[in-house]
Amino acid sequence: MLDGVVEFDDWALAEIPLVLAMIGPAAPPHLKRFLPDQRNHVWARIGAAEAIGRIGRANPSCRAEVVEWLVEQLGRSRFGDPVFNGHVVSALLDVRAVEAIDAVAGAYEAGHGSALVCGSLADVLAELQTEVVSANTAGSRPG
Repeated sequence: MLDGVVEFDDWALAEIPLVLAMIGPAAPPHLKRFLPDQRNHVWARIGAAEAIGRIGRANPSCRAEVVEWLVEQLGRSRFGDPVFNGHVVSALLDVRAVEAIDAVAGAYEAGHGSALVCGSLADVLAELQTEVVSANTAGSRPG
């Protein structure tokens, strides 16, 4: 589905990730193979990252696997476009992947991230750390 996406196809770039997210947990294995393949158009790969993030957020049963794949992709960030890497970080934010803080920080600190997508490293870390605080306070509220 993403193979035919071209840079200026705004409809496809907006709609295909939503459709893939509706497919749910059946879609990520294909997307996992598609995401790192640099023969695929960068905007199609960005759409795949967005779909993976949406699927992980909507389906807690596959969230850990989705986070693992996105962190794995971020580990290849030195080979990728910084804007693409920023969208991978955005997908990690979508799934509230506080466990990915080190991977995100490493990509930004190595100069492989882009503030154009999610903001600066400080912005991204603040958002992830807010998730940590929210999770900790949610668990300590009186019932």
